[in-house]
Amino acid sequence: MKKQIQHAFNRSCATYSETSFLQTEVGAILVHALKKAVDDEFGHPHPCPLSQTDQIRLIDLGCGEGSVTKMFLEGFKTCSITCIDISENMLALAEKNIRVMCKKGACKEAIFLKIDIEDVADILERGKYDIAFSNSSIHWVIDIERAIRAISHILKDKGVFASSIFTKNSLKELDTAFNEVTGKHITANRFWSFDRIKACLLKYFTPIVCERLILMRRYENVFSLLKTLKKTGVNAGSPIVKRPLLMRDIKRMDDIMQDKYLGAMASYEVMVFVGLKR
Repeated sequence: MKKQIQHAFNRSCATYSETSFLQTEVGAILVHALKKAVDDEFGHPHPCPLSQTDQIRLIDLGCGEGSVTKMFLEGFKTCSITCIDISENMLALAEKNIRVMCKKGACKEAIFLKIDIEDVADILERGKYDIAFSNSSIHWVIDIERAIRAISHILKDKGVFASSIFTKNSLKELDTAFNEVTGKHITANRFWSFDRIKACLLKYFTPIVCERLILMRRYENVFSLLKTLKKTGVNAGSPIVKRPLLMRDIKRMDDIMQDKYLGAMASYEVMVFVGLKR
């Protein structure tokens, strides 16, 4: 499964930035929530100990091509940044994009490493980072609890974890149609539920922000939806499906979605979380 995910994101590297509008939108929401937490606009009883003027050590977990990382660098005074991703192709793009920011003085040091999020505590220095940032990545991890525990280990005391995580009800319309046609479920059906991820996060972090977003998108047809997902590295078909979808299968899915949802609708359930290391 891990190799399949790596291969999918390596393959989609060239088309990711032009089709990842949803991930970029969610990333902007996450950066905004983190800024508000740092500025203590929520009036939380355990406010974030950082400020936007601090020299921050940041790690971006699953940086992709670096577009959301750039948003963060534009809003925070960052001393150093470490970007990790499982895809070497994505990392190469991120390095190209973020080196430009470094030349503009956005950060003094940038490091790029091909590492799985689950393994960060085994490879990186513990207690080093002020902020761990992860946009639209944690849901792809094989062992989510191990990854979250590892993230807490690499943060300083009262370090901040900010993450957006797609949860189980994402793409439920596509899953319904896919299941009726093939008897199988799409990959998103295996995502953890919002409540399950929240319970796991609360073992290691005190929440400042923990919100559920439901984002809706309409596509021209099922083929257009599947094509967009593929271009962003999402393997919509579950690995247990032995054959690719045929055009007649896609046509049947179109008919099902038209009947049930009046078209090729897709809803995305996303957790936006900002918390302090316990």
